[in-house]
Amino acid sequence: MDTVSSINNAASTILHDVPDHDGSIVIGFDCEWNVELGPTGRVQRRGKTAIIQIAYQSRVYIFQVCTIW
Repeated sequence: MDTVSSINNAASTILHDVPDHDGSIVIGFDCEWNVELGPTGRVQRRGKTAIIQIAYQSRVYIFQVCTIW
């Protein structure tokens, strides 16, 4: 998902399941970012978070939140 609308819709789907009183839901969360490697293969620079992944129930939502520089 790479538009504000599609990300908001997915987040709303998850938030809809949060109980109103004294409850919780369980999600998996991961994020990735762009890196720039030097000649030796070591990370020279890390960019902003590029991808956020949220696993919930039987789905994995992948949000593109930043483009490659």
